[in-house]
Amino acid sequence: MSVRRLTIEVSQLTPAREPAFIELVRKIEEDTRPGDSEAADQAEQWARDTRRSFDYLSSDSHWVLVANSGRALVAYAALARVPKLDPRRGYILIDELYVLSEHRRNGIASSLVESAAQLAGSLGYKAVRLLVEPENEAAVALYRRQGFEPRSPTLYERPLV
Repeated sequence: MSVRRLTIEVSQLTPAREPAFIELVRKIEEDTRPGDSEAADQAEQWARDTRRSFDYLSSDSHWVLVANSGRALVAYAALARVPKLDPRRGYILIDELYVLSEHRRNGIASSLVESAAQLAGSLGYKAVRLLVEPENEAAVALYRRQGFEPRSPTLYERPLV
């Protein structure tokens, strides 16, 4: 039996790759909302609206990392810089991370997390943080393998109407 080794490439999203990223966003919504005929179109519109209101491709405080296996984008991570006014200096927050279901368990999420850690280190930060639902056992196991330790288990959010 031969084991096929995937080649995973992680890079920062650029304007040239934006059409491929929009296609990835469409696939993600199809992945998460199967049977919803409007999901992909809605996701594309949301991504375009977000880009118009905040140019995340040219920000110095927000990055989108994309991963491709072969020629297609199959995953992304949205990162944000969170500065601190004390000796911690700050950290990188992995706000979103998604790997298309058919590409999971191939090291792609690990590669994205490692790239986020490298970015944090290059900025002089000492940590990467993220939030995960405790019942998402696969993600919890991934993050523990990557050296993450649980901290505060509660997030409060105030919706703005």
